[in-house]
Amino acid sequence: MTRVNPSLLTEARLPLWRAITGFAMLAIFLGVLAALAPIYLENYQLARYVHTLGAAPSSQAMPDEALRSEVAARAHELHLPVVPADVQIDRANGKLHVQAAYHVQMDLSLYAINLHMSAR
Repeated sequence: MTRVNPSLLTEARLPLWRAITGFAMLAIFLGVLAALAPIYLENYQLARYVHTLGAAPSSQAMPDEALRSEVAARAHELHLPVVPADVQIDRANGKLHVQAAYHVQMDLSLYAINLHMSAR
């Protein structure tokens, strides 16, 4: 039978300043995540719309300017800064490909973030 040194059984405690720092960093991370999540969700919704618009047979006959305006209008409903000039339309091999590339500037309290987004 092996004997265990009793001094090894003492509990190793985390210093209080490390625990506070860890929780503060976790709170900052969750705050940034909460601030950015709505923009990414709105971009996801726009990407789904652009995808269904490109796949719809009725949009094949629409002129490019009408498609650009429709994508920009939907982005405006989602509070995204997309203008018709940000929408690229490609009609290759009988298929319609619509893409919107734009950027969103987020001003967090200490840092400004420029998010480059794309909806395909």
